[in-house]
Amino acid sequence: MKKNCLITGVGGQGTVLLSRLIGRAALEQGLAVRGTETIGMAQRGGSVVSHIRMGTGIHSPLIPLGRADLIIAFECAEAVRVLPFLAPEGRMILLDRPIPPVSSSLGAYRYDPAALLNYLRARVKALTRIDGAELIHQCGNPRVVNVALLGVALTLDSFPFTAEDIIRIMTAQLPPHYLELNLKALRIGLSTQGSEGAGMTYQEYGNGIIAVFDAGIQTIDDFCSLFLHPTCSALLIPKEQIPADFYDLSSGFAGAVLQKCSNYHKKLAIIGDFSDITSGAFKDFMYESNQHKQILFVHSAEEALAVLR
Repeated sequence: MKKNCLITGVGGQGTVLLSRLIGRAALEQGLAVRGTETIGMAQRGGSVVSHIRMGTGIHSPLIPLGRADLIIAFECAEAVRVLPFLAPEGRMILLDRPIPPVSSSLGAYRYDPAALLNYLRARVKALTRIDGAELIHQCGNPRVVNVALLGVALTLDSFPFTAEDIIRIMTAQLPPHYLELNLKALRIGLSTQGSEGAGMTYQEYGNGIIAVFDAGIQTIDDFCSLFLHPTCSALLIPKEQIPADFYDLSSGFAGAVLQKCSNYHKKLAIIGDFSDITSGAFKDFMYESNQHKQILFVHSAEEALAVLR
């Protein structure tokens, strides 16, 4: 049995302490444990990544790319940074709590938590998102959120040990004035359910053609995050997943999406029944789009595939 867990966040969030708590619990189950940390330049605010490997036949403390069974991420940008480590069927637990990096504050790039979250939703099959502000409010102290996230992971059967094992270790190792606060955080985590038990559903048809479901599209940036899927050349999206503003040309939404398709060299097929469209201008837009084949309006995935392949 092997279990690879990667924890990522920024300095001061308790990622290293969490990794050592997990390692201790695994050791007490008689498992071999190897681990290491990579710590950013800043004592507070720098990137921190902890690798914990548990089980037999483990020779390196570093998790190979694509082999992490679980990633616990304390922030969206750090989650995106370590995404290549996640196994195809791996799970990610994400604390959705924006922490803009220093480079963003200096104007090096725009920090967009919503786009980062959509990027993750498009790529992680099993994503559990936890509202950071709400979890901190329940815990009463941001310093114990790491233990609360451990509680969330335990409810998902992510480890070869139980909550009772963690409670025993914390009782033995933590000072009395910290113990109750951490036990409370663990109980909160054990009772917390993420807003997304699974990531965005999608189906690949080959040649970079991807059908996306449960996309949660609200903005132009949401489309952009879908276009950034590593193998995408064309998207198939059900009509009901597209915001109502798209069908109102005066909003500029449809025009902006067409421009993004052109910029990213992607094609978009919207699938559904368009008989309810009454706007003459939008009917003309659909006709012209189907002629140029940058955006298609079709009744079925089969119809879209016949054009796109």
